[in-house]
Amino acid sequence: MSRRESYPVRNSHCAIWRACRFSGRLAAADADPAAGQIEKFYAALTDTMKRGKELGLEGRYRVLKPVIEDNLRSSRHDAAYRRPPLVDDLGWRQEALIDAFERMTIANYAKNFASFNGEQFVVDLMVKMRGQDKIVESKLIGSDKMVTPVQLSHAHGGR
Repeated sequence: MSRRESYPVRNSHCAIWRACRFSGRLAAADADPAAGQIEKFYAALTDTMKRGKELGLEGRYRVLKPVIEDNLRSSRHDAAYRRPPLVDDLGWRQEALIDAFERMTIANYAKNFASFNGEQFVVDLMVKMRGQDKIVESKLIGSDKMVTPVQLSHAHGGR
């Protein structure tokens, strides 16, 4: 199983992935901030992949941790505006679950994107809206030129 097949990036509904290579269709200043964050994440991921062997698993985890945490925290902040009152009573459980998901996500990226073989991440700067969520479409182009489409959502259309 290839690295692309082993990591469930496709159709993810988390706002943790927000960065990448500029597709060139729009000027960066015209791009939606959600697409810019996807580009930023992919840039950090690509850099980590290029230094994968020297960093090792723990090093890749440390490098990716702040980028992923930043994206998750901004998503949590946005989602709080839409949270029903009942969820506030269970907030500590939700926070524990989000923290565990955050750690798992960082570990999965550190493990599954351990080396660089010419892969490219391309972000479509035309962000789509689905309700209050922003949908950022991107694609992973493997070293074998196989294209894997990726849809990432950003909770709450405010950013």
